[in-house]
Amino acid sequence: MLKCDHMRLTGENTFNEDDYFDIITYAQGLETLSSLINRNIVNFSVIDDMYNYLFFVFVNNKYIQEVELVPSQKFYKGIYKAHADWIKYLKRKDKEILCSEMSLDKVKNYELIKNMK
Repeated sequence: MLKCDHMRLTGENTFNEDDYFDIITYAQGLETLSSLINRNIVNFSVIDDMYNYLFFVFVNNKYIQEVELVPSQKFYKGIYKAHADWIKYLKRKDKEILCSEMSLDKVKNYELIKNMK
């Protein structure tokens, strides 16, 4: 997560192939959180303050998208759907969307993946 934040602040990519396992592990954790969101077990008003930063700095990271979220998108359908719904929530609340310039919704097949069952 620190490398995501470093990249957000400096634009410098400090990831290397040794980070790949950590990326997958973190993505799986967010997929689990997304499952809770998508099943309406938790809602954005409860988790936004705690998880907004952790979610958006990770999923709106170009490198994370290139190495994991796009190539393995069929395994992260929940993240794509939660991302779309969370953005709607943030816009309704007039809140900032972190790293929006590299938003996950700009990747190929975003609409298709977020609507997959």
